[in-house]
Amino acid sequence: MTDRLDGRLGFLRALAILAAAMVAACQPHDPFQTFPVQPDGGTPCTRAVSVASDTVVITAGACNPWCIHVAAGTSVYFHSNDPALYYFVADPVLSYDLQVLGYGDAVTLPLTTLGPVTWTAAHQQAATVTIFVE
Repeated sequence: MTDRLDGRLGFLRALAILAAAMVAACQPHDPFQTFPVQPDGGTPCTRAVSVASDTVVITAGACNPWCIHVAAGTSVYFHSNDPALYYFVADPVLSYDLQVLGYGDAVTLPLTTLGPVTWTAAHQQAATVTIFVE
């Protein structure tokens, strides 16, 4: 009898390495790095600090700009600079959700309900944008 590893467990070790590599490849950013919802350090999103824009860019798990205003009837474009899939849900709830593929684009239907709508990525909550519809 020997105490050397004679290769019988080599397949399991290779499988574990492959699984770890697949998990690492699916991460949009360093899992220990956090991104604030408000990039400036905590200023709440209000109409007064919102910027006029119909485009949101997702980079490193965060939305830029994160606080915008648009005219009623405007569609908002989401563009991803990340390889990750982002699945956004709206609050208040709308009749649809928004899926942005890695390095892809998506667009909302024309926003007609006046007031703020917050879109948050279901699995990456730092990716949030609040839209004031006027």
